Parts: sequence; C-alpha cells; structure tokens
Amino acid sequence: MRRSEIAEQDRFMLLRQREFRIAADVVADAWMSFPSVRAVAVIGSVAKALWKEVPRFSEFRRKGIEVWHECRDLDLALWIDSQEQLSALRRAPRPGRYERPTSKELVPASSASSSIYS
Repeated sequence: MRRSEIAEQDRFMLLRQREFRIAADVVADAWMSFPSVRAVAVIGSVAKALWKEVPRFSEFRRKGIEVWHECRDLDLALWIDSQEQLSALRRAPRPGRYERPTSKELVPASSASSSIYS
C-alpha cells in the first residue's frame, strides 16, 4: 500500500467528519428555533478529535495500517421542556438538497466561532 493511498484515506475520513459537523449545525439551528428546545449536543466520534486505528476495510486491516477513525453516523442529544412538538421537531431539519463543500470551503472546527463543538 502506497503512502499516497493512506494519506487519501485519512483526508477522506477528516472530510467525512467535517461533513457530519456541517449537518449537525444545520439540524441544531433548525431545532433551536423551537421554544421548547433548551439544548442540542453532538456526541460520539463526530464531536471529538479523531484517533488512528486499524479500520474495518480489508485492504488496510490485512496490513495493519492505521488511519483516522471512520465517522459512520451523527449522534445528537436534544433537551426539551415539553414533548408537545415532537412531530414538528422530527420534520424540522429539512435543509433541502445538500451540496458537498469543496475542501477550500471547509473551515476547521477550531476556527468556527459559532460552532456547537466549541
């Protein structure tokens, strides 16, 4: 396995985490518009710094090559005062068609002052 392939896999894992963070911001913004919502938190691997591990992909696993952890889903915690608007909350995060940002458009989470990850 070439170093360039490993570097490409690492770049993809970091991009994937950033995309999940963008999605979390969209959903959190939509939910926070409801008066009954008190807080939204991102939990799991999307919320923390990624770590190196031997992944489930056979080409890396067979050779014991470590790459950044793969974020496979987005976990959000929601604190509400009332359950009366649950149906509306389920429908709220409808950002429309999601356009994947280019790497130039991505802002590192550490420099995003309004981010929910700070």
